[in-house]
Amino acid sequence: MTTHNLVVQSPGLAIEHAEQLAALAQAQGVARISNTAARLLDVQHDDETRAVVSAWAEARGVDAA
Repeated sequence: MTTHNLVVQSPGLAIEHAEQLAALAQAQGVARISNTAARLLDVQHDDETRAVVSAWAEARGVDAA
C-alpha cells in the first residue's frame, strides 16, 4: 500500500497548526522539518480529504503540497 505524506509550510508555522491539519488529514504523525515547515505522515488520500486540506490551508495562508 502506498503512503502519502503532506508537506506544509508558512512563515511562522505553529506546531499547533500542523497538528490541527494532521487531524483533518487523518495523518499518522507530524515531523517538524523547520520553524516554517512540517511533514504530515501517511495522510488520507481521497478527494474529500484533499478538499478539506486545501480549504484549511488557503484560509490560513499555508502552502500544502
